Amino acid sequence: MGDFLAANNPCGQNLLQLVATGNAIIAELLRLAEIVPQVFKVVNIRDTENRDARKYADIIFDFSYFNKQEYYDELINNRAVRFKLLDFYELCFVFCLN
Repeated sequence: MGDFLAANNPCGQNLLQLVATGNAIIAELLRLAEIVPQVFKVVNIRDTENRDARKYADIIFDFSYFNKQEYYDELINNRAVRFKLLDFYELCFVFCLN
């Protein structure tokens, strides 16, 4: 039985490629975490006295969004003010998303 990571072992090479891709994804997430605008870096965005942060509290959610997607989607869709915020957010911060 040859070396698992040998160049002629497709299983080992696929494993190396998966690990490299995973490492690249983690590195990119860490890089993106460093350039998050300060207005979004609030421990509890709803309890802050920062007016700009409170303005975005209606459209920025934490990971609980994934457990209650329908609830949050309905919240966003039922308020016209949130549509304006989403449009403004896209205009101002699209450079971070690209």
